Amino acid sequence: MDDDAEQDILGRMSMTPFEEKLFGLVERSDMDTVIPPLRQREMCPVCRRMFPSVHHRAWHQFIHLESYTGFLDKNYGTGDLPFFNFFVPCPNSDCSLKFIDFTDAKFHYLLEHQCCQLFCCGFRFSDYSMALHHLIEAEHRETRAPYRRHKHVLNLHPLYVCKCCDKMWPTRMEYTSHLQGKHNMCPDPMCKHLFNDNEKTITHFFEHHYKHLFMDGRYILLNYNIFLKYDKTQEERSIGTYHCENCYRRFKQRSDLHDHVEASDCVAIDRKVLCTFPPAVPCKCGYQFVYCYHQRDILLRYLPIFREALEHIAREAPYSEMPEDVIQIYHTMLRVLADVNYRLNNEKYYYYQRTNSSKHSTKFSPKQVSKILIGAVEYFVKIM
Repeated sequence: MDDDAEQDILGRMSMTPFEEKLFGLVERSDMDTVIPPLRQREMCPVCRRMFPSVHHRAWHQFIHLESYTGFLDKNYGTGDLPFFNFFVPCPNSDCSLKFIDFTDAKFHYLLEHQCCQLFCCGFRFSDYSMALHHLIEAEHRETRAPYRRHKHVLNLHPLYVCKCCDKMWPTRMEYTSHLQGKHNMCPDPMCKHLFNDNEKTITHFFEHHYKHLFMDGRYILLNYNIFLKYDKTQEERSIGTYHCENCYRRFKQRSDLHDHVEASDCVAIDRKVLCTFPPAVPCKCGYQFVYCYHQRDILLRYLPIFREALEHIAREAPYSEMPEDVIQIYHTMLRVLADVNYRLNNEKYYYYQRTNSSKHSTKFSPKQVSKILIGAVEYFVKIM
């Protein structure tokens, strides 16, 4: 197998840009056991430069790192290079294998930790060295027909196998879509837990990766419709061209205005007076608005953490092949939470009074804090 055929196989395994950045070179110590290159490679897969030896190619790997400072050109030039005292660790935190060559490390990572397997002649190979050994044996058997050797290499093709149902997928995109449709995967890129239910996935993400968040993230995400309503209402208020003569609510389309009038839910509201309606979670102080001053402080304490968790999910969404409509929901929730946080910090409430903390309920459960947040969003939608 030549270098071009090997890179073609690695390309079909579809490593994400995020995973590419996980690989780097680390200085080697006397106690480290490093796996040497599994095959003789002469070409750099990035710049396609040819090298006379594996040793020169190993040093050349530094040039394509973002942290490269040009020390090879200054100190070594094209002369003899010293012993290569570096290695490429496996990005998986539970794996201790170390490699000399980036290509061997990437094959190992995808085959061992990303459910990818190489198929050839009816055999499955989850170890790249075994696949290379199979190709060498096949080469000896096909000495009489050299043209078949290249064909045999092309038959070494990657497939992704689901650990839950053993179904096989020819591309990583289809495999990832299968995981998110059937066996939900944790949004954290370094966590590969699979779940049969989306609610279990959300619960796992917030309970294991955001233990410091005192909110029920699953409950909030299941009530995402109120965030969509908030975003739509805010957009109508800002750019709507049609308005109701009774409540002065604005609409972008005339048909929406007609539906609003015919529904008879138009109520004249004085924007300077806050609407009063039962609180989402009653407090011991008996405050009859959607939240009391104490609950407002709780929201201001935990909202930044919840926004950080949503930003984590939205940031990793492109690498996990998350559906576009779901990504848009997360971005909408982030916009709404930013606006709610701004309102909580800046709006003046005429009926707020600083009271002794003993007059308030001292403890709220995570689900109660989540209900307070949903109630606050509904409250702002009504008075907007």
